[in-house]
Amino acid sequence: MKTTIHFPKPIIKSNRPLAILPQEEYESLLETFEVLNDQKLLRRIESALSNLRKSEFFTHDEVFHSKPR
Repeated sequence: MKTTIHFPKPIIKSNRPLAILPQEEYESLLETFEVLNDQKLLRRIESALSNLRKSEFFTHDEVFHSKPR
């Protein structure tokens, strides 16, 4: 899926710059802020990226069908 970025259109109102964003992009921006403010989630993402760089993967069965250790 290709992502298209639409840059906001600046508007000046009452000597303060405002921007108009499409609803979908606004919601995406809020979601990004939520992720960036969740330190536990950021650590998990970093760990996953580190595993990816080291070619350490789990199979589908290991993730969803393994018995508890």
